[in-house]
Amino acid sequence: MLEDQEEPAEIADLLVLVNGNLTVKGDISLGEESFPCLFVRGNVKCDVLYSGSEFIHITGNADIKYALDGNYNDGAITIEGITSVPYVLNSDHDTNITPKGAILINYFGDSNDFFTYDFTEKDFPDVMVAAAFENEAFSRHAFIKLLQAKKSPLKKAYRPAV
Repeated sequence: MLEDQEEPAEIADLLVLVNGNLTVKGDISLGEESFPCLFVRGNVKCDVLYSGSEFIHITGNADIKYALDGNYNDGAITIEGITSVPYVLNSDHDTNITPKGAILINYFGDSNDFFTYDFTEKDFPDVMVAAAFENEAFSRHAFIKLLQAKKSPLKKAYRPAV
């Protein structure tokens, strides 16, 4: 595309457009540097959906096996349909979704910014297992690794009914 115009292709200039459904055997993680952006005209299915400084827009539903992780406030995610996911982790991220059956966790602070959260940072010592922490601080990566290992990141009294 950009090469055809004799211009260098920069990752910051990219929009990944999927005209239809997107199924990923694994995680969707676009990158650490704000780009590329993702636009899906359809449904998405994946294990974990990471949304950071880039922009993600999904016109259909999202079926996410383990977690949606919205991190940082430079980017945003919009899922127009239903988001089926067991956990939504949010750290001051513009997250425009309708989660179905999710446990909502704010790991940025204690306010209800984008959702009415089930747990915020003040709750973590009481509700999360030790393996969800690294150096005594909550780790979103450790939390997700527990889920992928089919282990609960929540203490028994706080686990959802199965």
